[in-house]
Amino acid sequence: MNSFAAPPQRTIDPASSRHQSWRMRPWTMAGRSGRASFWVDQALGEEPNAERDARILEGDLKVDVCIVGGGFTGLWTAIRLLEHDPSLEVAVVEAELSGTGASGRNGGVMSDWWMEVDTLRKHFGVEGAKQLAGAVGTAADDIQSFCKQEGIEANIARAGWFWTATNQAQIASMEHMIEATQSLGMDIYERVGADELAARLGSSIHRMGLRDPSGGSLHPARLARGLRRSAIKRGVKVFERSPVLEIKAGSNVRVHCERGVVQADQVVMAANAWMAHLPDFRRDTFICSSDLVATAPMPEVFSELGWTGQEVNFDAKAMLFYWRGTADKRVIYGNVGRKLGLGPKIEDRWERPSDEILREIERGRQRTLPRLDKVKKTHAWQGPIDRSSTGLPRIGKLGGDPRITFVIGFSGTGVLPTSTLGRCLASLVLNRDDSWAHHARLLQHTGSYFPPEPIRYFGGRLIQRAIIKKEAAEDLGRKPSPVVRAFVKSFMPDGTHIAPPTLSSLRKVFASGSQT
Repeated sequence: MNSFAAPPQRTIDPASSRHQSWRMRPWTMAGRSGRASFWVDQALGEEPNAERDARILEGDLKVDVCIVGGGFTGLWTAIRLLEHDPSLEVAVVEAELSGTGASGRNGGVMSDWWMEVDTLRKHFGVEGAKQLAGAVGTAADDIQSFCKQEGIEANIARAGWFWTATNQAQIASMEHMIEATQSLGMDIYERVGADELAARLGSSIHRMGLRDPSGGSLHPARLARGLRRSAIKRGVKVFERSPVLEIKAGSNVRVHCERGVVQADQVVMAANAWMAHLPDFRRDTFICSSDLVATAPMPEVFSELGWTGQEVNFDAKAMLFYWRGTADKRVIYGNVGRKLGLGPKIEDRWERPSDEILREIERGRQRTLPRLDKVKKTHAWQGPIDRSSTGLPRIGKLGGDPRITFVIGFSGTGVLPTSTLGRCLASLVLNRDDSWAHHARLLQHTGSYFPPEPIRYFGGRLIQRAIIKKEAAEDLGRKPSPVVRAFVKSFMPDGTHIAPPTLSSLRKVFASGSQT
């Protein structure tokens, strides 16, 4: 066992943090978690003994670092900790099987933070924005190199991704994005014209687009399961089917699971939406959905359209619709933010999209990919997103205790940032003085608070409706009504994030009063 100094305390006197406890909401689906996801279904189908081989925590265990959450963030953190110090004893506790939560339910798109440059600059200034976006921008190379080294077959494709406009208002947003990145001295995006987009994406709906050549796609569940194997190979004790019931911070920190207890010098909380109910996160973290559909393999359609399986496309709507190809010639498509959580409780209903959401997904698909009308769909699934008030992850100390580090708020763009933040968390926990610890300290920020429930839920629904009206008018070449424009601008000044109103935005609207 190693003994290392805790990071400097920034919030409260450590003495007052020595007798706290946090009740988790034990969540388990008896092996059914995430199975609706095509990715999880395929990856676990390749591991017929995954359930049998899952190691359940039983009895007491003492380690240097205990990580709560066995997805991308937790596993990357465990691996990076041991890269710094192979003598560390590290345990990961996961409620279900590794990779069946958010890590196995996303779209598998490797997109960076350059699209967040306005938000980054607002919170961290020009240099902070460049540092954070640059760090995440290296993650695709990092992941690809690691998978090659470890023999992880994650179907990584580095053909870049497209962000496309279907009306004039969206073109203006794209021009702004180019200007914003260039103002930082970065030339990130390639402009793509309508003809090339029609040829490469198989749809004439796109009027203009940007391409980020550094990104791409991967098989997220295969990556997560591969990270698990790599962590175990390095000596990490990975416990699955071991939901956490309570965390107690007294003279030591104890993580209580159903059948055992882990005592640790340091704890890392990396459970994303599944920990959003804790008091530290209730006011600035909101749960919304990621909803996806997978088609059956269709090599004949790919051949007809000239697709390679590496295509990735986001539209420029705030109510985002996106799609991508796969190595076995399927199309995965869906949207983000359609379902808003009434309170931060994760239940079985977060496994599959509702019929209403599925109809909305199909409307987006028919508009964008009409040639797939008769293609069979094999999977439809849903996952909860931990949406922060800033749209960026936040790092901090749970309850102010310097021994318990958390990260939350990936906001639906976590595939690449989880790799970067795994390095950041490892350096922070080990109190290292390096660039990763510096990035971690930058992310110890807070945005505006959301109102309490049910105000935030119904406020979020109102914003959704206003956005839908605004974007429907823009699709027809019309200007939205002044009321709708003012409403959307007040709550979504950058036009890119779906979230309930924050208290600061409500104050702004109320202060403007009759002006709106």
